[in-house]
Amino acid sequence: MVVLQHKHSLYLIDFNPKYPHDEQVYDDEEDLIIKQAFRCPCAHCEQEITYLHRYYYKSDQCDYSLHKICKTFPTKLQHVSHSAHSLALFRDESPGQCHMCKSTPRNMQLRYGCSGCMFSICLDCAIDDVQYHTIYHPSHQHPLIPFCKHKQVSAKCDACQKEHRGVFYECSTCFRFSAHNDCVFQPKRLLIQDGTRGQFLGL
Repeated sequence: MVVLQHKHSLYLIDFNPKYPHDEQVYDDEEDLIIKQAFRCPCAHCEQEITYLHRYYYKSDQCDYSLHKICKTFPTKLQHVSHSAHSLALFRDESPGQCHMCKSTPRNMQLRYGCSGCMFSICLDCAIDDVQYHTIYHPSHQHPLIPFCKHKQVSAKCDACQKEHRGVFYECSTCFRFSAHNDCVFQPKRLLIQDGTRGQFLGL
């Protein structure tokens, strides 16, 4: 088990500081293109930090960076799946199945576990928090969260206007916008405003 810690101070970066209430409004198309190109690894979950996460923490003295939500994970956790002992947040160098859901998520390396019992669970099972999956996309003014993330659904995607089957992201505020997972994470997509709704233009 590798316990997570860092000795330097961290400060919060906001990709859209002109709109401090989580609005996703981009006044400058060139600025959006630059932000879409940003990539850096998260030191906790080892997944990419991109402009879709909107916020991240960065060290003031080195290249250490964290997703905003990864910084808030408690180091110790009481969980119903293992009530005998508390679980510690750690990074496993040889990840395997989650003992609770039996899956092997892509971010399985960061998990909660009990070293004495050789028991560990993934973040999806440990953290019941929609913020963990929230993204901020220029296709919609409000934050987007996944729905039915553990099962496939068929619906029309508001981003590309086509029928899709799979995981969809929906608006966490007005619930009138949903986009398919493939469209949400498609690289180099621009929002073109047409007055009433956004349209995607693939590059």
